[in-house]
Amino acid sequence: MELVALGLNHRSAPLNLREALYFNAEELASFMSDVRRSRRVAEIVGLSTCNRSEFYFVADKPDEGRAEIVERLAQTRKLDPHEFEKHLYAFTEDAAVRHLYRVAAGIDSLLIGEYQILGQLKDAYEQALAAQSTGGYLNTLMSSALRVGKRVRSETKIGEGNVSVAAAGVKLVRRILSETTQHRVLIVGAGETGELTARHLLEAGVGSLTITSRTLDNAQSLAERLGGAAAPFENLGDLVTDADVVVCATAAMRPIITPEMLDFRRRRGDQRLLVFLDLSVPRNVDPRIDRLGEVFVYDMDALTTIAESNRERRLQEIKQVETILDEEVRKFGEWVAQLDATAIIKSLRQRFEEIRLKQFERYGQDFLPEDQERLDIYTEKFMNYLLHDLTLNIKNIDRSTKYGLMEFDLMARLFNLEPNHDGQEEPEK
Repeated sequence: MELVALGLNHRSAPLNLREALYFNAEELASFMSDVRRSRRVAEIVGLSTCNRSEFYFVADKPDEGRAEIVERLAQTRKLDPHEFEKHLYAFTEDAAVRHLYRVAAGIDSLLIGEYQILGQLKDAYEQALAAQSTGGYLNTLMSSALRVGKRVRSETKIGEGNVSVAAAGVKLVRRILSETTQHRVLIVGAGETGELTARHLLEAGVGSLTITSRTLDNAQSLAERLGGAAAPFENLGDLVTDADVVVCATAAMRPIITPEMLDFRRRRGDQRLLVFLDLSVPRNVDPRIDRLGEVFVYDMDALTTIAESNRERRLQEIKQVETILDEEVRKFGEWVAQLDATAIIKSLRQRFEEIRLKQFERYGQDFLPEDQERLDIYTEKFMNYLLHDLTLNIKNIDRSTKYGLMEFDLMARLFNLEPNHDGQEEPEK
């Protein structure tokens, strides 16, 4: 079995393609189930956020696993594979482990050190568990990634300060509206990103805050916590017309704010600046709105300049994080090596036990009944004695070198053994 990380992110693909390949939780669960049913992939975990869609999978034929995922992406999203395949990256084995750890640590994010990705990774793993698409390998890998993400944030300053999409978005707004105290803010979406953005805007001293959501109770609950007002989602058009800043952070799969919503504002000759901060993927604000006069639209791609300055400030911390990741990748590699050794040893013992039982069944009848129990014990002890040194040698083979790998492979071939990773136990400590 081989581990593969396959996906695209903010560096490898434009926003419109990231939108097309975004999956909500329900879609992702269905996609993973479909991939598993193909039997070309043994285990799979999918991660889909505003800046990345990735699949971590285990397969005995990785190329077939990759082809399966690409084919299903094309089918489910009705895309020509040539439109997105060139934007995909693929990492295998240690490189795949390191990539996942970098994601968990927040150093592969648009904003270096942002902490939301760790929660998103945890959610992705829990969704995969619910979909029953994981096994012993990915369960261990994902658990280790979450632990590594926490370790990095506790041992370095990579997440120090306001490192979030919400904080970066508010910086963009303040570049246009240098004085925010008189401005009316509308938050569309009562989730975590909407709340974080609202809190940053309140710290900047906005004039008023209104929150709307498809579920009015959620909007009212958030409004009470923040000291704002809640409004029905059905009034979205009027709410946008009256606002100075509109923050969109919903899970809608298509634009919910259209140019037509601004018609009344234009007819009444309103010359006030209107700033849209669209923190959703897929985008909530129709891109055509950005062409209208006195209107500014910032989407996820607009955060690039802030992201670059963020990266420059955190270069020293990134080096410290990479040192931690070197250690953690090595540890996981050791676990995988022990995993294979344990599987080989288990297979070896099963093979010898089958031979022993077969011979006992064949020749045991030549002994008196009262001697057969002792014969069973003696032959088992004799088998264990024969396998003792062989077992130790298998465990001690250093597969960090080319020759060690060759030696291990030769050992397995000599006894016609194949590691069986299904339902295996955790290796001995």
